[in-house]
Amino acid sequence: MCAMRLTGYADKFSVHPGDTIKFYVNCDGPKKYSASIVQMINGDTNPRGPGFIEKAVKADCEGVYDGIKQVVYGGSYGFVADAPQLKPDSFTLQCWIWPTTPKTDKRYWKHGAQGLVTKWSGGKGYGLFINTDGCVELRINGETYTTGAPLRDHAWHFIAASFDAKTGEVVLYHEPQVVYALDPEIPPVKAAFKGKIEHTDQPLVIAGYVDHVEPGPLGLSSLPQGVIVGGHYNGKIDSPRLCSRALSRFEIEMMKGGAQPGLTERRNAGPTGVLSEAIVAAWDFSDGIDTLVAKDAGPYRFDATLVNCPTRALTGYNWAGQTFDWKVAPKEYGAIHFHDDDLDNARWEVSLE
Repeated sequence: MCAMRLTGYADKFSVHPGDTIKFYVNCDGPKKYSASIVQMINGDTNPRGPGFIEKAVKADCEGVYDGIKQVVYGGSYGFVADAPQLKPDSFTLQCWIWPTTPKTDKRYWKHGAQGLVTKWSGGKGYGLFINTDGCVELRINGETYTTGAPLRDHAWHFIAASFDAKTGEVVLYHEPQVVYALDPEIPPVKAAFKGKIEHTDQPLVIAGYVDHVEPGPLGLSSLPQGVIVGGHYNGKIDSPRLCSRALSRFEIEMMKGGAQPGLTERRNAGPTGVLSEAIVAAWDFSDGIDTLVAKDAGPYRFDATLVNCPTRALTGYNWAGQTFDWKVAPKEYGAIHFHDDDLDNARWEVSLE
């Protein structure tokens, strides 16, 4: 199949005489291309009809332009700019997930690993993933830890992982919300990691991970600019959390409630005074549903910028099945559905207007 070498789009569907319209053009290959405005009278080339008919329209933008390659970076995700608090020595990551394509048939289409909550790139950092076998995976630098239990699609799962820098202990949890009679038990995976986390200056990503950095012109249309996010996740995520130490399973359970303002003098403290000191971020997707910002209720306000318009106001892990309007019970609609083909704006440079 031959790729389209010349593609583009406009910033408006239609304009009145005298209005301005901008065109964004990708020219992959030819050094020059010509542009003109025409009135399309008939675009049907069927021999039974009048045939292809167009009429030239005089416009200031008519001319020959330099060809520039511009890239579309599809797939929705959220990101938080790098900060010192996002580089802990020890950590606990946790979230609820509802995957739609944990594993795909290679005969049709096969994706790679999918990022859930990650501060990982190029074999450095840490993060929760779904691996190519459809199982939960924790990455610390170049090491991987997995439960080996495939995720059931279109079902809620609670995922958590902790790392204690002092002892080197790694623990990974995968707990399905609904367990059927013949489902095997999924015990926590315990292992050891030697060394320290090699942190990078790349952003924390929700529903993906930093694939690489593109400092040239091809990175201008990515967000953050020059940072290419890959490993797009397909499915819903609810209540992601990050703490700066390895929590016990009991503390992880308490952290499901997230940041609770007003319980101590610390602004937006945790469920307990001790846990309040460990919270780095506690995102609440039920807050600001009608925006493209995933609000963080934690002490540092690490609000995540949402890219390519993932779907909001979707039922979360705690939906009771009795309310069908998110405005009535927003806490039950705290999930965001991400897709690897979402796109709201290509963010190309203006080619002509």
